[in-house]
Amino acid sequence: MAKHKGVIRFTGTIDGLTYYESKYGPLVRKKAGPSAEQVKKDPAFKRLRENGKEFGNSGKATKTLRAVLMPLLKDARDYQVTPRIIKLMAAIKNLDTLSARGERNVGNGITAPAAKDLIKGFDFNEAAPLYRILKKPYAINTATGVISIPGMKPKQDLDYPKGATHAKITGGWARIDFEAMPGKGELILTNQVILPLSGVLNNVVLTPVALPSGVGKDIFVLQIVFFQEVNGVEYSLKNGEFNAMGIIGLG
Repeated sequence: MAKHKGVIRFTGTIDGLTYYESKYGPLVRKKAGPSAEQVKKDPAFKRLRENGKEFGNSGKATKTLRAVLMPLLKDARDYQVTPRIIKLMAAIKNLDTLSARGERNVGNGITAPAAKDLIKGFDFNEAAPLYRILKKPYAINTATGVISIPGMKPKQDLDYPKGATHAKITGGWARIDFEAMPGKGELILTNQVILPLSGVLNNVVLTPVALPSGVGKDIFVLQIVFFQEVNGVEYSLKNGEFNAMGIIGLG
């Protein structure tokens, strides 16, 4: 690292040399990395351009998924959910065997049979994964969107936080067109089932209020929200920290 000893002290880049202030005084170093024009046109950066384009597609798919699921997602997510969804979308994009390198996209990848294994079981709140919160087996009919949890005893079958008195269970059926630019979709919610955290047996049936319209892939989610009821008023617990929401099926 070279030191700048000139009388005039300044910062910035001149002729590929960057001048800056540090705790050791004014220093100068050669500007690192290729220019934007090189990355854009130089054949040596072709792979970088291809990777960037595919990463951009994964980012757009992430934005679409978040936007469509937001009515449920706002109550059950962690702070790292966006980068985790991007990672998931990138893995799904890699399943695209129809497009050339640089053109692979989530819209094609999600139609591959292996996409079902990748996306099913994804939790939007890693602190409260659905498999841990809900101990009772459930079933999803991907033709009707109906989610069933038979013989459920909330006190035994839910891992609920201290202070909670009730659980609110909701399902969602999203139809998302990842091929559209920008992506688009629709989320249809089921009825809500609110249960006191007791040992009473319940047969939970969640039925969509309608069918989603449009074209695209069907994604089914299940959400469990805990709250405390005091004198008929619902109070959330720590901004949804204990709430669970996961993808349970791909149609």
